[in-house]
Amino acid sequence: MKNLPLFLLLISLSVFSAEFAVNGNFEELGSNGLPVNWMKNSWSGYKPECTLEVVKGGGLKGNSLRMTNIQAKRGAAFNTTFYPGICGDSVRLSFRARGKGTTKVHLYFKTKTGEWNFKSPQEVPFTTHDEWNHFAITLTVLNGKAGETGSFDIGFETEMGGELELSDLTADLVPGEYRGSEPFPQNWTLFGPVDKDFMPSQAELNTLPTTLAGISGRKFKPISNTLDFAKLFGPGE
Repeated sequence: MKNLPLFLLLISLSVFSAEFAVNGNFEELGSNGLPVNWMKNSWSGYKPECTLEVVKGGGLKGNSLRMTNIQAKRGAAFNTTFYPGICGDSVRLSFRARGKGTTKVHLYFKTKTGEWNFKSPQEVPFTTHDEWNHFAITLTVLNGKAGETGSFDIGFETEMGGELELSDLTADLVPGEYRGSEPFPQNWTLFGPVDKDFMPSQAELNTLPTTLAGISGRKFKPISNTLDFAKLFGPGE
């Protein structure tokens, strides 16, 4: 069986991560005594409000942020400020934590024009104890109900009766390999097998011809966003 050429346009995006400044050692404080870039979530479901305070020297490097006195049925939460990010990006978090009960980490979104774009359905829970433990969590930036996401913030929500002390937090933004929200094409036309030396013309590449190399196109759809060429062409040589 002849070798089968596969014409692909490969677009390579350098995948890199960039740490962004979240003040994760909680050393830079605002006039309200809380860390810059961090705030108590004032949603009505978190009332009565919890106690949120900075513990000087509580971290391996710098301070820690401690949330206690959580009496509301929905628990309590604190959030970062908003940072740029679009659908498909990943937010990687690394931090130390101790306390009691379960805490959930999630993202909130705003659109590219700054409109509220709702809370992410992705929540990652972790359980804390009296001793410090290290956690590594990855969250994905998604589009929301209001449109395309342009920024996100990070939220920590602890259940009623729980406590959370957080320190030494770093955050990295990893651009998505496929950024945005366009779905994978679901209709394809296959021409093959063709001679290994066949080269389509520029006109053929700019259109969807009826035939290519004298072979009529076959219509097919991917399964689970996967194109199984072995079933279409055979195993090759």
